[in-house]
Amino acid sequence: MKWLRFVFGSVYVVLILLLMLLMLRQCGRQDAPREDNAEEQARRTGGMGNLKVTLLWDRPGDVDLHVVEPSGKHIYFQNKHPFGSYGRLDFDNIPGGPGAVENIFWNYPSQGAYKLYIHYFSANGGGEIPCKVLVFKEGELAHEYTHTLRVAGERHDFPDIVVE
Repeated sequence: MKWLRFVFGSVYVVLILLLMLLMLRQCGRQDAPREDNAEEQARRTGGMGNLKVTLLWDRPGDVDLHVVEPSGKHIYFQNKHPFGSYGRLDFDNIPGGPGAVENIFWNYPSQGAYKLYIHYFSANGGGEIPCKVLVFKEGELAHEYTHTLRVAGERHDFPDIVVE
């Protein structure tokens, strides 16, 4: 019976140590996507194509990326690959947290203006969420936007993306 108490005591100590290690790791995390790695993170996430829009955030909460094509087709979590569109949402994050990302890309984007916005769908226990949106055209970073979403339900529109 003593060996059983020893085993449970050892498991308890290991769990406490793992919990402490996790807490120490969380102390150093960034609350917003880091300036020096946002472009790198966006580049390595999802498809690239000739047009790519990536949303990054690091706090709990469901933030959704929306793009409305020049044709009126709306790409977002409920319409990830609209019929007749070359665009596709290939990363859809619901819980948020460190490294959260959503990504939409087109191999063959149509010419015209693409409407771009983000929507704070649900808080998931989080509060304000600093976000970054990066737009790549033909593999090059064309635009980088930041915005802090403050309350669930909020929508923020960014300037249209024009493809010529």
